[in-house]
Amino acid sequence: MTSMHTEPESLAPSVPEDEVFNGDAKTTTNGNARPSQFIKKMSTTSEMYDVDGNGKLDEAELAMRNMDKSNRGHLTNDKVYNMMQAQLEVQRELFKTRRIMFVLLALVVILALANLGTSFAAASLAKDTTNNKNEELSN
Repeated sequence: MTSMHTEPESLAPSVPEDEVFNGDAKTTTNGNARPSQFIKKMSTTSEMYDVDGNGKLDEAELAMRNMDKSNRGHLTNDKVYNMMQAQLEVQRELFKTRRIMFVLLALVVILALANLGTSFAAASLAKDTTNNKNEELSN
């Protein structure tokens, strides 16, 4: 049986084993569609975490729901603080990565311009040189 979110078995309503969730529609194993009123309802605690009110927990809502081990419907200040610390650390790492990316991009541009300048210098010097009668290069 597949469900939209994780609930302790004691809190989840019982669903017959021949019923399977298939996206938004529920079907039985023999393929007959079931009316929408038979779709498994979220617990009261899970409904408190359904921020957008669509009846399903998305990834962020599910993460918050899974952090609530006491099933009270809210997170403690410690959990929110730890979550914000982790988010700020991710933002700092992202900023460092972006800064490194821009430095490397600037280096690539400088090297490309240097390569282009070297090519023009080589072409210009090749026009100025000639061969003398002994097959030596001269100006």
